[in-house]
Amino acid sequence: MLRSMTGYLCLLGSTRNLLKNNHGQRHILSFISWQEEQGRKALDYFKIRYGINASHLITDDQIYNGTDVPLGNYTFSTTSPYQEESPYRLIIESKENKAKYYKNPPEIGEIVYAIEIHNELNEGGTFNKTLFPGDFLAYGEYLIKTPKRCSMDGLTVIHFVTDPVKVHGGSGTLTHPEYGKGSLQVSFVTNDDGLTDVANVLRFPANQNLTTATPTEQNML
Repeated sequence: MLRSMTGYLCLLGSTRNLLKNNHGQRHILSFISWQEEQGRKALDYFKIRYGINASHLITDDQIYNGTDVPLGNYTFSTTSPYQEESPYRLIIESKENKAKYYKNPPEIGEIVYAIEIHNELNEGGTFNKTLFPGDFLAYGEYLIKTPKRCSMDGLTVIHFVTDPVKVHGGSGTLTHPEYGKGSLQVSFVTNDDGLTDVANVLRFPANQNLTTATPTEQNML
């Protein structure tokens, strides 16, 4: 079970229901098409970055329905994990010398297209390093569910990719149409009560020490 400290959150079914309630069936179909398209982009990214070529083995229905697809050394899945103890929330937002602390922190969702590694693997790609059991590769979106202008700059969707995420956390690259390229840090701390605190820090512009995507890959983001 997870509980969050700061940063982002998570959802998929809730997103679908939200769109249906507010905008009708036409937008549900649009969302399904968008999710399948993003899943294909994720698989293309995994092929270039890690040399993992699995797109022809995965159907659109598996992408949309979040079906785990075991493929020997790894498993592909579309996921939107929900923190049972408490959802992710946007705690603080800063820009230059200004900061905004949310008294009622807005929830944030995410859709993640992921590959979990089961056995040591090196398929090449631009990463061209060995992946180890337990490594988690992610491509997805932060979805900030806020009232109008709740965020200082109207953030709605932030795209991310990660380098292999380990048991303690990891880093990645962000993109936003106004903010440009950014960097991501995520950490996991398991407490004595069995719950795991999750903290995410999103930076724009990117912390150059944490930017993981190559120029070729960044063109895909």
